[in-house]
Amino acid sequence: MKTIVSETENSLYRDSFDIEGGNFNKAGIVSTRIKSLLKQMGIAAEVVRKCAIVCYESEINVVSYARKGVVNLMVNTETVLIEVVDEGPGIPFILSGEREPAAVCAPGGNTGNDVCFDHDPGRDRE
Repeated sequence: MKTIVSETENSLYRDSFDIEGGNFNKAGIVSTRIKSLLKQMGIAAEVVRKCAIVCYESEINVVSYARKGVVNLMVNTETVLIEVVDEGPGIPFILSGEREPAAVCAPGGNTGNDVCFDHDPGRDRE
């Protein structure tokens, strides 16, 4: 799953955070850490809020359904990119070819940013 809050290239900050599948005692630690980092960087409050929500929901998904996962955080002057990669079973009806993969985007309102969720089933089979 990839979460994009706009597009550009040159990273000012890049880090990765491991998530342990099945460990609900640690669920939320990564998203809380990322929220703190974004606030310290002076990222706009609305962008921090959106990133915290999608990061937390993605983290809970990994804890609930995958063996493990990693959150990759990349920040530059115009973009916050949160990529979540997990070792989970995938979505059966998409992996079977019954339906095409879908990206769901929510407009960022007056912030000029969009939040997109994208699932690439081909990545799960590699």
